[in-house]
Amino acid sequence: MKRPPKVGGTAKGGGLAFTVSSMTYPTSLTEGLWTTSAKSGNKLVLLKVTVRNLDGTPSYEVDPLSMAIGDANGKRWGPFNRSDLEVAESEQFPMKGLRRDAKVSGKVVISVPKHARLKAVRYESGVLVPPLEVRAGR
Repeated sequence: MKRPPKVGGTAKGGGLAFTVSSMTYPTSLTEGLWTTSAKSGNKLVLLKVTVRNLDGTPSYEVDPLSMAIGDANGKRWGPFNRSDLEVAESEQFPMKGLRRDAKVSGKVVISVPKHARLKAVRYESGVLVPPLEVRAGR
């Protein structure tokens, strides 16, 4: 089986291309008067992602809740509720339909245990399509 690309690379499958252009670990996120920090024992992971519809007809619905970060043991963590996210709405990865050859980019924040050894970022594009993975390790 082919090894998934690293952060910065693109995974393709099921008519989609999934790219994680960056993965950072901010101590807090601030938008306006509000600040989000990780709960005790956790850390925040900020992902900048892009999904492109390579051949879907007529369109494909992208969803930030379809992303997760996993460790080597198969444990997965999903993104924050969008209303709790202290990232400007204009920068958040949106939920929307993509026409063929269209793409959408944005940020997703996930809280994981502080000492988790992260293996991959996954985008689960549908029931009949295997998840697209980008390696999270260094």
